Amino acid sequence: MKDRIFLILLAFASLLCLAGRFAEAPLDWQIDYATKPLLMPLLYLFYRQMTRPDLSLLLSLKEFFTMGLFFAWMGDLFLMIADGDMGLFILGLGSFLIMQIQYIFLYRQNSQNITGGLKSKPYLALPSVLIAIGFYILLFPKLGPVLKVAVGCYAIALASMTLAAVNRLGKCSNKSFSLVTVGAFSFMFSDMMIGLNTFLFEDGFSNAGFWIMLTYIGGQFLIVKGIIRDRDAERSKSPLSLKT
Repeated sequence: MKDRIFLILLAFASLLCLAGRFAEAPLDWQIDYATKPLLMPLLYLFYRQMTRPDLSLLLSLKEFFTMGLFFAWMGDLFLMIADGDMGLFILGLGSFLIMQIQYIFLYRQNSQNITGGLKSKPYLALPSVLIAIGFYILLFPKLGPVLKVAVGCYAIALASMTLAAVNRLGKCSNKSFSLVTVGAFSFMFSDMMIGLNTFLFEDGFSNAGFWIMLTYIGGQFLIVKGIIRDRDAERSKSPLSLKT
């Protein structure tokens, strides 16, 4: 029952946050400040209620996932208050970078002894690689020396995160694979839109805030749903869960 409550609250906060992107000032930032900080905590609570981890999973590397949600929340806060401050903007991207690294470790943990999808089907790496290269090429002329390095590293991290998600093919259920992969690419597009809106378009592109948040919220939710599917499968195999 609690999982439904958190899901309803998450849906309400998400819809209100997205609607606020079309509001006039100062209502737009008031709605943003009221809803955006709630998104990742509510998603975390939904995840916890759905998984209810037992002792056999508490020390699993997959607990990195909850830390990933924490750094996603930190990234939300930094970008929310940045308001043109490049230092806060970089801190926000840095928080998301840590989140991506944690997600990569999480995705790689899936049955490590099983050959991943990229080894059997290397062409599946092309979308991630080409999108990341195209993104960097577009931004390169607009970036200073430091940002050229920072954005390049960030593009590599985004590509690596989606590649790690794609590499889960054959290591987990098809449903978990599909949810996590679509979610990872959605998050990738969200972050790239932030970069394009900040550095490429002087006045930002039309309804940028809405599309950035839509792909971000949707991506994180799909990743969480996919991991829940994976955790449910682990729980069914856990000796402790069989005893309860």
